[in-house]
Amino acid sequence: MMNRLRSSAGSDHPQVVRLTVFGRNVVRQLGLRAIVNLVTGAGVTVLLLVLRVDFPLMWGILAFFLSFIPWIGLPLAVAPAVVLALAKHGIDRALLVIAGVIVINILAENALSPMLMGRGLSLSPTVLFVGFIFWAWLLGGPGAFLAAPLTIFLVLMLDTFPETRWIASVMGAGPPDSDVPAPEEVVQRNELTPRGEA
Repeated sequence: MMNRLRSSAGSDHPQVVRLTVFGRNVVRQLGLRAIVNLVTGAGVTVLLLVLRVDFPLMWGILAFFLSFIPWIGLPLAVAPAVVLALAKHGIDRALLVIAGVIVINILAENALSPMLMGRGLSLSPTVLFVGFIFWAWLLGGPGAFLAAPLTIFLVLMLDTFPETRWIASVMGAGPPDSDVPAPEEVVQRNELTPRGEA
């Protein structure tokens, strides 16, 4: 689709440039989120293994995948493990599972995630949280899973137009990738370049 768009509109068209930036940011966000989720899932697996809760690898894999859903994914993933620990080992072990998962989540979300996301994206956690609530309300489960890419797309679209660029700046839109020119630079370059030259 991008090749067809480039051939019809031109590779230096501002909207094509913005879509390229959007695609790269979505892939980057999903990749960075996968790294954080992998650390979270591995931590949950080790924790449950140490506490002798049955099927630790399964709960860790579930934590990895459900952590793509912000805010509610990890509690949903570890809730069955907590119930299993409560049924088999008592309330003390269940409370240890809850405390361990909270510590893992705090370390992953407040230490690792800001470090990675700060290098890749510049959207604030507040914007992502409000976006999660809005898209989950509007689209339900798929909206909760796609909240981050949809919010990135919205910010990039707002950043495209001069009238709404201030909103994108408030939401935390950073400068585009260094190897992708801004749309204004492309337009100015096209205006300065004679028609016979390219």
